[in-house]
Amino acid sequence: MSEQQNPFDPPTKPIEKKQRLLQPGTKRLLLIQIVTVVMLFLGPSLILFPLVVQIPFGFQVEARFTQLPENDDQLIQWLRDQPGIMERFVSIRRVRENKEKQTLIINFSQSKNLLSYPWVPDFNSVLDEFGYEPSDVEFVDSRR
Repeated sequence: MSEQQNPFDPPTKPIEKKQRLLQPGTKRLLLIQIVTVVMLFLGPSLILFPLVVQIPFGFQVEARFTQLPENDDQLIQWLRDQPGIMERFVSIRRVRENKEKQTLIINFSQSKNLLSYPWVPDFNSVLDEFGYEPSDVEFVDSRR
């Protein structure tokens, strides 16, 4: 009857270099080292990827007003100064519904990262400053 060798006992004959690389403990250590190196390189890029990638989004918002200023130059300039706004893709159109109400339609493109930053500008916060008097609703997304 042959005795089983205790795995904790040193081997009876010297192990060749090739055999040492193929031992189970060595394979596991090599795998851990490879995974560690890969994570060191990929980890930061996986974290930074959503912050760095920019995607253009198109928006169309509208609101009804009882009174509009003579022109929309101040609103256009304010919008172009907002973070991520693509200056070439800003337009404002006025639609007269009747003598008392007009609809203001604003089209613009904004470059956002994958975390949706920067946020869509808050048009409602500057209406009074530029002379717009809303009638019943604030700006809403008009692309349904």
